[in-house]
Amino acid sequence: AAETDEIFALLVTLEAPGLAEPIRVCSGGAGLTSQDRLFVAFPFSLQLPGETSDSVASRARLRIDNLSGDVAAKLRGLTRAPTATLELVLASAPDVIERRWRRLTLADPAFTLPSIEVDLAPRDFSEETFP
Repeated sequence: AAETDEIFALLVTLEAPGLAEPIRVCSGGAGLTSQDRLFVAFPFSLQLPGETSDSVASRARLRIDNLSGDVAAKLRGLTRAPTATLELVLASAPDVIERRWRRLTLADPAFTLPSIEVDLAPRDFSEETFP
């Protein structure tokens, strides 16, 4: 495999009815602007499906370190589950989306200080009607 000095950043956007504006955070230790959207540097970790023996095969686990409680306060007031979009970019070219995962539903939230943990599940199409 080729080695590179490029740094990847993961962009996380949380959206829901009831949020005045989307919550946008990014990894990498510094804020980024990607396609005219500002992402605030925020400590978080993402565990991909199947990374541990106890993880659900189709779900990822997102943990946001929420030291100030701001993110938790915004999410606790919601009446419907937010959706998440994950985007992988190079820090040197944040407008170029290398990989995108859309419409992931936040499920099984655990609000504890200093963190929030949620499962990210793909949309369940089995309950939708088809004309």
